[in-house]
Amino acid sequence: MSEKNKGVIHRFKVGEIEKDILKAISSGQTADGSLALPNLNTKLKGFIKKRGPKGIKSVLEKLESKQMIILGGESIYLTEKGQKWQQSFEASEAIVQRPLIWDGVWHLVSYDIPNLQKVERDFLRQTLERWNFRKVQESLWVSPFDYSEEVAVLALNLGIPAHVILMTTNKLPDQERFEAWFGVRKP
Repeated sequence: MSEKNKGVIHRFKVGEIEKDILKAISSGQTADGSLALPNLNTKLKGFIKKRGPKGIKSVLEKLESKQMIILGGESIYLTEKGQKWQQSFEASEAIVQRPLIWDGVWHLVSYDIPNLQKVERDFLRQTLERWNFRKVQESLWVSPFDYSEEVAVLALNLGIPAHVILMTTNKLPDQERFEAWFGVRKP
């Protein structure tokens, strides 16, 4: 290890192809150490067609080095870490039904996640953005819709529940801007 990299902790991100492979493994779309093609999604099929067996092998080895899977001879298994990430992906894809009438309650998510868990922090932030939360301040997000259960499950699966706080309020600073953004009006 060079002097320059001494003491640097290397964190890995989980890409879309890796997510798809974890999803395939967790849903039983593997057979004898290979990915069963008929049931795979189009994106993963395209990756296999483009990169071939060596490309898949490379991604599987990367997932194994991240301790997400175990390559056991003819079989592929999700580790506990891989299962938690897969559950996090599923939780992040949840769709909360938007009520027809807003109840006037703002749902806030605040977090203070250490840099050692940057990957988890980024994943949480990206999920909040995907769920249409809006940033009030750094690490403070708001939605007029109740995602508290989904956020709690996501934080638990990411191993960061002690760093995430869920709150509700009836009033926000500059509330009119958020009402306009979300298209809601206080009853």
